[in-house]
Amino acid sequence: MIDSSEKFSAEKLFWLTQQEKKVGEILPLPKTFYSETAEYVKKLELAGNKNEKENYEKMLYNLKEKRFQKILIYLAYGKSIPSQVPDEERFLYEKVKQLIDEAKNSGPKTVRIKISADLPELTTTTGNKIGPFKQNQIIEVINSSDAEFILNNKLGESI
Repeated sequence: MIDSSEKFSAEKLFWLTQQEKKVGEILPLPKTFYSETAEYVKKLELAGNKNEKENYEKMLYNLKEKRFQKILIYLAYGKSIPSQVPDEERFLYEKVKQLIDEAKNSGPKTVRIKISADLPELTTTTGNKIGPFKQNQIIEVINSSDAEFILNNKLGESI
């Protein structure tokens, strides 16, 4: 039989899930929350409480889902997560933040070029068609090969 005074019993988990749904902020949880709930699931399994185990896992899934949604909202608004969250959630937050930062920095870079003279439509060495352009027209080129073509052939200058 499972001791009902367990730190994260089904009743406690149900209460936490309800509270998490009511509030917009991520509620504080111990850093070891997920490892402790995993231990509780193992105890339920060992005790042969299949239905109780399945219900507990569903509640835990719902709680995780709600908290993960909130983490993504925090990231979308550039907000830091509270200090008292489980290690797994902090890890998720940091990894997704890192991916977002990498995506921001690795996107296509545009090169601003001032065209030196009137140019008809041209085909670059990569087969892309560019132009026509007017003298002193400022253009933004995303394809680095096309930018190099314009600059190397003195058709424009980088600004």
